[in-house]
Amino acid sequence: MTMSLETKLVVSSIALLATVCAVIATATTLLFHDFLTDRLDRQVTSAVRRSTSAAAQRDDPPPEAREVSFLLSPGQAEGTFGARIRQGVVRRAAVLTGISTVRELPAPPSLATVSRAPVTVDLGPLGDYRMAAARTPDGDVLVTGLPMTAVDSMLTRLVVVEAAVTLAGVALTAAAGTLLVRRAVRQLGRQRAGEHGVHAQPAAGPDPEVVFCAELSRPFRGLSVTGRPPVLPFSGSCRVK
Repeated sequence: MTMSLETKLVVSSIALLATVCAVIATATTLLFHDFLTDRLDRQVTSAVRRSTSAAAQRDDPPPEAREVSFLLSPGQAEGTFGARIRQGVVRRAAVLTGISTVRELPAPPSLATVSRAPVTVDLGPLGDYRMAAARTPDGDVLVTGLPMTAVDSMLTRLVVVEAAVTLAGVALTAAAGTLLVRRAVRQLGRQRAGEHGVHAQPAAGPDPEVVFCAELSRPFRGLSVTGRPPVLPFSGSCRVK
């Protein structure tokens, strides 16, 4: 299928705009993801400090919060994950569901590999968490984590906005580009038609003297006796053909 010049120009413009928008959107999404993750990591570090401070106080926790009583320390947000590891064995893992209430969770196998640097751990139905660990004075390791739900939600909204802006830009470019290209091609066609008209003007007519001699010698045709065209007495330049 052969595309017209107008179609080729419009399609090329749309493809260029879509490529530029895709590159910008990808770079923006990656940078925003890093920014949100860094901010969440700072929040996780603060939650780890609260956990270790609460574990050092050795207050009497409620029975349902034993081994993870650090989740009940002031400042811990709802949805905070906590686990206690003693001698490489996870004693208990839970998530804070409200004020002074926790819900026990099965510990994921990757929990023992969590270190001071925040890492992402999949908690199954709860989604991904950013977690970090810290050691208490008695040798236990406390793992504290925060959900990445807010990060994923903000990134999803950003991608939706980027897609909507890109589609709107492509649609506007297609409409405006079609009009502009048609106008430009129409003007180019008029210029070409004008140049063709100038070159197609008819050539100059025959020499008037030749026409005069031909008409003048017409009555004397066939009067030559010697076989050569006779010389006309009234014109030295005209001979009978």
